[in-house]
Amino acid sequence: MGACSSKGGENAKGSTAQVLDNQTALSDIRNAIKEKMEVHSQTSTQKSVSSQNVTITQETDPEIVNSPMFQTQTFKYWPWGSVKEGPCPNYGCMYDVEQVNEINVSSFKEDLVNDSQEIWNNIKTKLKKNAKLQMTGNNEGLEILNNAIDKSESEVNDKITDILTKMTEQDFDDEQNIEIVINSPIKCSDPCSGGNPKLSQNALIEMKSNDVINSALAIIHKNASDMGLDTKLKAEDTDSACMVQMILSCVCCIVCMVIIYMVIQQSEGEGSG
Repeated sequence: MGACSSKGGENAKGSTAQVLDNQTALSDIRNAIKEKMEVHSQTSTQKSVSSQNVTITQETDPEIVNSPMFQTQTFKYWPWGSVKEGPCPNYGCMYDVEQVNEINVSSFKEDLVNDSQEIWNNIKTKLKKNAKLQMTGNNEGLEILNNAIDKSESEVNDKITDILTKMTEQDFDDEQNIEIVINSPIKCSDPCSGGNPKLSQNALIEMKSNDVINSALAIIHKNASDMGLDTKLKAEDTDSACMVQMILSCVCCIVCMVIIYMVIQQSEGEGSG
């Protein structure tokens, strides 16, 4: 089915999830959150634990894992445009703790919770900046997304506070076997190859920063969808795709006509010769 007649599915190009899931912006946000957590880690309690003694338990929040934000898929295409691989889920992989020999764990100071507003401000600023770049020319859609981000502030703040509070309550001092609980889906490093994301020695902070970001994205996505952003984006994307398809069709027709004309001319030349 062509772009001029297809409206796309929930994971099609031109969706709220696609706008929010910009890896450059999310990487910047994740690094800022990790820095905050590192500042508030209690260095006196830090210890290195063999990865063989670390268990990662996934207790995913249903509201997060069922969000369309984490139902997106990847396709790989042949040079001529047909699908080579896919659809491949972008989320649903698992961390492999055996990728590193040791993992650093430590307790966190209680004042980490006080940074929840600052963490949210960073998320909000980066997402709005990314949206402005991705949605150039779509002023109505940009306004909807910005309003959805602003509307999400209280709920996201509460969620961040809850995650940070649980982090400060966990004590690893007397534990030989460490269990790290994660609450959100894990993005695959290579969806179609089933590649699990790599961990560093600071795996605990990496996983918790991921929980903070994904919780925020799920809430923002819901509010943006409720405001009709998906419908607006799909309409814009369908119009653009249709125009591109029509232009390519015209070019192909012209090329074919030129080839036919050249063949006829050549045949007539040979006949007269």
